[in-house]
Amino acid sequence: MITRCEIVSKEILPAVRAVFAAELKKKGLKQQEVASYLGVSQAAVSYYLNMSRGARAKKLYKNKSMMKIIREAVEQIAEADNQQLFCSTCQKLWKAGILQYLNPKRKHFLEA
Repeated sequence: MITRCEIVSKEILPAVRAVFAAELKKKGLKQQEVASYLGVSQAAVSYYLNMSRGARAKKLYKNKSMMKIIREAVEQIAEADNQQLFCSTCQKLWKAGILQYLNPKRKHFLEA
């Protein structure tokens, strides 16, 4: 059985991190600073920014409501407990329908 968290970590989190990385970079942060906020390596940030990881981020940019959730979280990242911030952002995105948006084949994992 595949759990919701497994799906999130494999299919959703890379896309969300890619958007976070790009949005933080737009704010003038260096890749190492972005890496520190995201809890990943500088190399991972480079992959996210080049869409070598999190390629589904391209699709996220087209969804205004999901981008609003992500941009609100980006604004809080410097002052927040980043683990909790990512969890709450993920929960909001889940409720907004991120799974069916990014991967419609996973409909059977949706909660009632």
